[in-house]
Amino acid sequence: MKIIFDKAFFDDTPSIVFDIINNLRAVLDHAIYASCIASRRPVTEFAYFPFAKAETFLANRIKGLTKEAPEEIQALIPTFKPYKGANNFLWSLNRLCNSRKHAILMPIGTQDLQIHLTPGIILQTSHRWNPEKYEIEIDTGSGDFRDAHSFAFRIGFDDEEPRVSRSDPPAVLRAMLSEVQGVLVRIEAECRKLWPESFV
Repeated sequence: MKIIFDKAFFDDTPSIVFDIINNLRAVLDHAIYASCIASRRPVTEFAYFPFAKAETFLANRIKGLTKEAPEEIQALIPTFKPYKGANNFLWSLNRLCNSRKHAILMPIGTQDLQIHLTPGIILQTSHRWNPEKYEIEIDTGSGDFRDAHSFAFRIGFDDEEPRVSRSDPPAVLRAMLSEVQGVLVRIEAECRKLWPESFV
């Protein structure tokens, strides 16, 4: 048995969310670039906000992607912990930017798929989401659900980090926004302290 969705929802909504996530990710790069401008440093190519799979790789990422940023800003980056297992909302922000747009949101949580039969009778069963066909495939081994009048499930991010995938998308986006704002405020404050003449 399958629940087939109107493709418009999974075309439009993920596109909006994808734009939000990419714009938040871009803010981080712009903050690094702005620090170069504030410090009067020449910028050619390597002024990006770095991410790493683990803390042990972060220093090399900074030396590569962020090497044209001021040393003071490079020293600040590890305090944001932009690597897997530390600041998970920042890490997932970067990971989701590199995911397939149409697979960024999906019906999640096997235990959350509810099948409503007659009033007062609600069943739960296993399912699989097919992002290419916009379908939920339901295991019908436990019953015949053709007379079901409605289905209920949650929508979440297709992410490996449980705090992201198990939370409501608006809450995740707010958490990501908060982390990005925190980075931006601290970089700007450092730039204002070091190069106040650039803010006159």
